[in-house]
Amino acid sequence: MAQDKFNLKKVLADNSQVSDLANLASSGVKRVKVLDENALQEMIQQAIDEVISSSTAEERSRILADSRKQLTKLMNERDEFASRAQMQEADRNDLIAEIEKLQEEVKIRRKVDENQSAADQRIAELEADNVYVRGEHDKMVETLDQCQTEIKELKAEIARLEAEIERLMGLLQEKDALRRQFDEAEAELAALRDSSLQGDTLASELNKSNEENADLRQQLEDMRSAGSTAASGLRHELATVREDYERRLAESQAALEAAQAAMPPPGPDPYVVLPSPEVLEEVLPPPKPPPPPITKPGKGLDVGTVNLVAACQNPENEIELRTQRNVFLDVEITPYTKAMLTKLNVGYVIQGKRLYILGEPAFKLANVLNRRTRRPMKDGLISPKEQDALPIMKLLIGSILEDPRIPQEVCFYSVPGDPVDSDLSVAYHRDLFDAVLKALGYKPSHILEGHAVTFAELGEEDFTGIGVSCGGGMFNICVAYKSMPALSFSTARSGDWVDMNVAQALGIKPEKAAQLKEQGVDLMAPKNREEDAISIYYRNLIQYNVTSIADRFRSADNMPSFKDPISIVFSGGTSMAGNFIELVKDVFKKIEFPIPVKDIRLAKDALNATAKGALVAAQLEMAHLASQ
Repeated sequence: MAQDKFNLKKVLADNSQVSDLANLASSGVKRVKVLDENALQEMIQQAIDEVISSSTAEERSRILADSRKQLTKLMNERDEFASRAQMQEADRNDLIAEIEKLQEEVKIRRKVDENQSAADQRIAELEADNVYVRGEHDKMVETLDQCQTEIKELKAEIARLEAEIERLMGLLQEKDALRRQFDEAEAELAALRDSSLQGDTLASELNKSNEENADLRQQLEDMRSAGSTAASGLRHELATVREDYERRLAESQAALEAAQAAMPPPGPDPYVVLPSPEVLEEVLPPPKPPPPPITKPGKGLDVGTVNLVAACQNPENEIELRTQRNVFLDVEITPYTKAMLTKLNVGYVIQGKRLYILGEPAFKLANVLNRRTRRPMKDGLISPKEQDALPIMKLLIGSILEDPRIPQEVCFYSVPGDPVDSDLSVAYHRDLFDAVLKALGYKPSHILEGHAVTFAELGEEDFTGIGVSCGGGMFNICVAYKSMPALSFSTARSGDWVDMNVAQALGIKPEKAAQLKEQGVDLMAPKNREEDAISIYYRNLIQYNVTSIADRFRSADNMPSFKDPISIVFSGGTSMAGNFIELVKDVFKKIEFPIPVKDIRLAKDALNATAKGALVAAQLEMAHLASQ
């Protein structure tokens, strides 16, 4: 870049005039500062280089172009001054002003260069800051991702902890239940320790139970073997019968053809074929003797959750009772099943694609097979969960009521009172059984269970007192005054409640608990662990129901006032446990009953009292209809 070097000496020579010191002094210049050409040249060159080097390529090109323009301008001005004669005579002050102007421009350029350098430095700092900020931003994004991941993990951990809390709460509840069972077991253990004889009894009963289970298993195997043998025998007999039938058919056809061949040709007189002697000697069976006359028509029906009981009076003026357990069991229809049930003499009904075993056989077979029976009724009412309940109830009731003895024979059936401890309604239940009895040919009417007990047991007391029917699903209570029901209601806790709780405590099926209860239990002196559990829940059941009865009597607006103390009669299958009445009396002593009570007793026929009371109502209704 030597050709572009600025010739400062030439510029100063061309743009200045020579004067000596005397002339300068005469003109008023007393001090003169001598500029070093090389230093000035170096300073200007350095300033230009710094400006150019600190600028971009575009800015350097622009500065070079501006410099060239400025140089061209100066050269033109120099040429103009040179061409003029008066250039040498130019005023020194103008030259000084021009130099000051140039110096000012050089200062401005330096300032611009300094500002540009500061700007570049600031840009570099900003770029560094930008790089730092981007790095921090990336770190923040990474940190945010980590935080979100941690939040998801924390949410999952919270959900897991909540599930664990629920599980621990369930375990805590189970622990409480186990604690209660443990306390009960400790009480049982204390009772067992009182007598070493009970331990021997338990061991003997356990051995006996094991022997019975072995016998039952052997019986089941025998039944299976017998079923297989019976099926094989039936197939063989069927083949034999089929061969005999085909043989007889062939013989009959051959005899017919021979008889037709031996017949004479047709003539003018008709040929009459008389019946064979066998047909002539055939006689009709003698007609059935007419049924004996009915002295007192009408029937009573106790529709219980556990048992169905029908009552009627025969011509000998004796009350006939028919009982059927209100359960059924459904099994698969197979030839083996039919053969087994036939061999065991167990009746069954086929309806649709299922085979049903009804009543007591279903209950016993369920205990043998360790299965749950199905119940058409629950809590004293028709079960809403059993789709087959209505047709099964019709079959069960028809099996014990049989056909009406006279057209439109009246049948009174029992219904529960409105429960005080649940929102169950008896209207649907009542209408269903009206339809069932009408379909069987009876004229139906209903009576409250507790009221039926007063009909059966309080005749000697002018039908005045309190009747309590302790069924499987409910306790039914009726306060009667001279045969009229003054107050009736029910509680939804009875024998089934005992069975369910005993089964849960002992780890057995409710059917097994019911069987243990029905075998006979002394509630005041249990002999083993099972009887002790039954006694505990019986006491709780009696405490609950006696307290509920007393509370209902206190709050009733239509409760009659009795001049003399009255009797309370308990009936129903649940009341048949040993010392039931003694346990009731023991609970009565601890409460303040709102009605004066003369005595508390068990019905003479506890299981059938409701059916007998319904029969009395049916006979009274039949007598009333006959008198009209």
